[in-house]
Amino acid sequence: MYSGKMIFFGILAFFSASLSAQSLQGIELPKSTLIFSKLISAFIIDNPALGTVNDSISYQNIKGSPYWRAFPQPALIYTSKGYVGTFSVRINLATNDIYFIQGEEEMALNDNSVVKIIFNSLIDSAVFISQVPDLMLNKNRVTGFVQELNTGNARLLKYARKKVIASETPSHTSKVFYFADEFNYFLQSNEKVEFMKKLNKENLLSILTVSPGEEKWAKDNNINFKTEKDIVRFLNYHNAH
Repeated sequence: MYSGKMIFFGILAFFSASLSAQSLQGIELPKSTLIFSKLISAFIIDNPALGTVNDSISYQNIKGSPYWRAFPQPALIYTSKGYVGTFSVRINLATNDIYFIQGEEEMALNDNSVVKIIFNSLIDSAVFISQVPDLMLNKNRVTGFVQELNTGNARLLKYARKKVIASETPSHTSKVFYFADEFNYFLQSNEKVEFMKKLNKENLLSILTVSPGEEKWAKDNNINFKTEKDIVRFLNYHNAH
């Protein structure tokens, strides 16, 4: 006999599959709203350690995936002018490109007008924002999408990238390319954005002013400030008090 939990997840899986099937059919976007270009299924080399700069490596020759999620998912799209619509998209974290399904074809967004993407599937949701003022990494402004991990005055932002790494084969006759994850975190509080060198209590409290009561709550609830999940828990508590 199936348990209630198994039935529940079975229903979720069914609806998720239905959404995926619908999303792959695509929705035609207003051509005057966003600008698109043909999809380039290759990574343009920007690091001499990988090869000749501006040459390309086919994604088929790079192990792993450059995407936040492998398949397009339904998402609410916003520009600086407001809500545009709900479309099937995926984010390429290696190039910071957004891919839309146009009819039966996948197209790359060719402008910087999108400022927020809200993925709202039944089993996977996330909010990505761009053009965040004062978002700096290694003295360079971050123009890519960052994930907003919670809401409220104090928010944890996650900048996830897929870097292409090369290693030589055992025979040293060729290179093997693969995607590697790179994560950087920022704390946005009172519209000010600060880079967090590491996820830990010391770095968080050097940026955020908290009360003795909040520190006691963190201790009583075994908050591990080295984890993304627990920092989000603490910030949600902080924002509510």
